Amino acid sequence: MLGWLLFIVFVLLAIFKSPWWWIPTVVLGLQRVFVWRRHRKPWWRIHDEALNLYTRSAAYEQAAAEREGRAFDVLNAIALMVKQIHPDWEKLRIMDFVLHQLGGLRRANTEAVVERFLVGIGTLFCEIQ
Repeated sequence: MLGWLLFIVFVLLAIFKSPWWWIPTVVLGLQRVFVWRRHRKPWWRIHDEALNLYTRSAAYEQAAAEREGRAFDVLNAIALMVKQIHPDWEKLRIMDFVLHQLGGLRRANTEAVVERFLVGIGTLFCEIQ
């Protein structure tokens, strides 16, 4: 909503102030159309929210791991994410759910695909630096 309001303000500035305002107007308009098209699909809204929850959980786990002098544990990060979604679940139920879901991923043989992707990203990142 705020993005579209800003777009309208940019259009008015381009019309009444200076034609140079058309540059940010076009850029913002394209961005707003992209976001609108992406969020028409319900799974994107769920996916984005899940990514935000995991990002917060992973940051919290990373800080806790550094504070306690241990390695980052992805299971703890995922468990924190599930706890945010289901605050009424006890720890045993959360860990059972997480392990069950990870077991399904292993059966689907996605680890090799994810590992190849991450190695490719790491190689690309090293080449950029």
